[in-house]
Amino acid sequence: MKSPEARARQPDFRYSPDQRKYSKLNPFSPLELKILQATHDGLTGRQIAISFGVSAKSLTLSRRRIKEKMLERFGVSESQLSIEETIRVAVELGIRNGLIEPKNNKSS
Repeated sequence: MKSPEARARQPDFRYSPDQRKYSKLNPFSPLELKILQATHDGLTGRQIAISFGVSAKSLTLSRRRIKEKMLERFGVSESQLSIEETIRVAVELGIRNGLIEPKNNKSS
């Protein structure tokens, strides 16, 4: 078992009341939403793994689960989309549903 100090250092990826409200519309867990948001913000897989304090392998598994959920929900065959394309589509859906913050496009 982990010590209370170790548990306190880990990010909390449980569902909040607001996230539970969207759970029927949204197939993604809080961790998967954070991965999608970080991907949308331009972080690489390695940067996401480091910032979340997880291994690259567990991040790859989460990205694979995102892809599986997208394939299951929209009936797209696995050969049609790469993981990156699937995540891009998932990010767009998350933005449309208000679960992911859109990027602020600043013109210079």
